[in-house]
Amino acid sequence: MQRQPAFPAFYYVAGFSSLASMTMGTILGYSGPALASMAADSSPIRMTPSQETWFGSILAAGALVGSLATGYLIERFGRVRTIQYSSVGFVAGCLCIVRCDASLPWLFLGRVLTGFCCGLVSLSVPVFVSEISPPQVRGLLGSCVQLAITLGILLVFVCGKWLDWLSLALVCTVCPVFMAISMCFVVESPRWLVAVGERDRALQALRFLYGPKFSAETECLAIEANLGRQSSATLRDLVRRSFSLPLVYTLLLMFFQQFCGINVVTFYSVAIFEAAGSDIPAADCIILLGVVQVVATLVATLLMDRAGRRLLMFISSSAVAFSLVVLGIFYYVKDLDNGTFSHRYRYVPLASLTTYIAAFCLGVGPVPWVVMGEILSPRARGLSTGVSTAFCFLCEFIITKEFQDLVSLFHFSGLFWIFAIITLVQIVFVYVCIPETKGKSLEDISQLFERTPELNSSVTTLDTVPLHGSRLTLQVASRPFSGKHGGDVNSDRGDVHTATDQLGDRGHCGLFHAVVNDE
Repeated sequence: MQRQPAFPAFYYVAGFSSLASMTMGTILGYSGPALASMAADSSPIRMTPSQETWFGSILAAGALVGSLATGYLIERFGRVRTIQYSSVGFVAGCLCIVRCDASLPWLFLGRVLTGFCCGLVSLSVPVFVSEISPPQVRGLLGSCVQLAITLGILLVFVCGKWLDWLSLALVCTVCPVFMAISMCFVVESPRWLVAVGERDRALQALRFLYGPKFSAETECLAIEANLGRQSSATLRDLVRRSFSLPLVYTLLLMFFQQFCGINVVTFYSVAIFEAAGSDIPAADCIILLGVVQVVATLVATLLMDRAGRRLLMFISSSAVAFSLVVLGIFYYVKDLDNGTFSHRYRYVPLASLTTYIAAFCLGVGPVPWVVMGEILSPRARGLSTGVSTAFCFLCEFIITKEFQDLVSLFHFSGLFWIFAIITLVQIVFVYVCIPETKGKSLEDISQLFERTPELNSSVTTLDTVPLHGSRLTLQVASRPFSGKHGGDVNSDRGDVHTATDQLGDRGHCGLFHAVVNDE
């Protein structure tokens, strides 16, 4: 690559697009403080416990549909336009909540619309960032996507301390407005422009992103070569071990991720702290959780390629399970006590949930998305990532929808212990089934599932670069442009390297957590 400007345009283009992820974060964090505000005597709306679970979970239903639609939309209309469309949906959804006038149908419509747009953003933004980022800063720019989600969650937690649910919904319209305006000043992905035959526009976009001296013609030739090498899986491929086994493992990782209770903690954080009976204000507690989530996300970004996936999962899962056990013990003893226990040990819920959030962000949240992008068959990645993402949203919907019923049946103590048991089972599953993918090429990883030897053997090759965004669209949406020697900037062998994120919930929270690694 020839000399670039001191501050190439791809930096601020990635930053502008990350405003969409920040918007998603505000939507994900909204339900916690909003439900607490709705319970106030001055609130114009009242919901039953069942309606509250629908309020929290219906967001995931909308996100499920949105994630399935993203692959078509970003190929039909482009990455930038899809992100711009999502800003309209975010504003419309928030205004439905603001103007619901105590009408539950309008309230739920607003949640569905914002959830749908979360599904769009969770995939389109990382794909776009991956396609405009050179390998030297791909880790930095990719991390900004997940960091923006956690900052959005923190923003709405802070505002929720002083604002009611209506005013908070109005605040949530600010980010998408700025997002829509900022996206008017960015260029479309060069990879997509070449794919749809807009070669001249692709050349202009490359020069805009990297400077006028950038060898844009060479980049376009590399993109065209990569597009020409694409092939789709056949029906016979879909039943092969190399496709089916990684898909099953990915689905199980998504199940364990969601059923450790991350979205219950995120969506119902205020209710959990209030049920603890502590005299520490719940609003202050969830603000601290938001800060911890931001910091832990930064730490996870630094550790992913240094510590390895399996080690992070072992440490993270152990800490998550320990936190849940302690939290369960607290609620169990509290229910038996006359009230002095919760006051004497009022810091236990806060300390346990802080540890839980930090541990989740270090491994259980981001690693499944990273591993998904690495172990799924490249020829069927579009289909398998779509299935995996939809399954993750489905698990999120189930666990958040059934939260109140589970609490009624098992109490908080029993529910947290169930989450802890599931997390401990995950440790065994990872140890037995999931290979260490750190430092392996996609070809090496694929071969692990073609042969019989144990999957957790060590490997020494170093060229895998996972990337959050392409999880739904991989064969069609994430084939980035070339580097200085004509090679693919995002893949040294023309493969699509994927991984994700947030959040979270997720990440999102857990759902949308992402870690993007430097090559």
